[in-house]
Amino acid sequence: MNNLRRMLAALAVSLCMNTGAHAAEKPEAIVQGWYHLVLELIRHTPTYTPPVASRALGYLGVTAFEATASGDAKLQSLAGQLTDLTATPSREAGATYDEAIILDAALVASTHDFFENTGPTGQRAIMAMEKKSAAVTIEGVPSDVVARSQAYGKAVAAHIFEWSQTDGGAKVENLGFPMKYDLKKGPGLWVPTNPVALQQLPLLPEWGNNRPFAMPKDASCDLAPPVEYSEDKGSEFYKQAVEVFDIKKNLTDEQRFIARFWA
Repeated sequence: MNNLRRMLAALAVSLCMNTGAHAAEKPEAIVQGWYHLVLELIRHTPTYTPPVASRALGYLGVTAFEATASGDAKLQSLAGQLTDLTATPSREAGATYDEAIILDAALVASTHDFFENTGPTGQRAIMAMEKKSAAVTIEGVPSDVVARSQAYGKAVAAHIFEWSQTDGGAKVENLGFPMKYDLKKGPGLWVPTNPVALQQLPLLPEWGNNRPFAMPKDASCDLAPPVEYSEDKGSEFYKQAVEVFDIKKNLTDEQRFIARFWA
């Protein structure tokens, strides 16, 4: 935990310092900074299994895009294109805004929203990042523009977060393992292999019922059916299973690194 605390604190400081002078010139630095921190938070927030992490990253991306698109005539809002997403709040006509401050404020709010359950160390890292990134983006900007821009960025984030709460994946209980689930039994069906008591049922088995971002409701991707389960040594399933088994027994250093990275 001490190593995690030092790592997150150092990451927050270094990312904020590397955003350069006024980040309005390089908005990608703001996005990269927050996403780097979010990737660390994902690793150390208990409920953030891969499906939950991908959901949060998706909403953070939409938030960043909508905050930017609202001030760029060349960009088209995703409202009406993503499922159930309505138009984000409008900017005040004729008022001056700062794009870097809007983007930063939107990602600050989104990170707080989606990682409200991260531990004390993560919360401190978020607050440290927030403080230092704000200091960079508001430097030299009139106070009324700062206040207006921050308020607008937060409003965009709040709109996206409210939309996220209706997709079916907003609440993750028991780390994603259902308290009750009827496991079907038979050849080729899933069985628990982890001795941990918590993991005797499948992880997020109903996740596929969540609202998709863009795919039409009740539609599915046109995928070929999986290889049919078989214990026949001449079957395609058996050949693929043996291939995985043999690779696992003779992993290269690169393969081990890849596996640990994705874990």
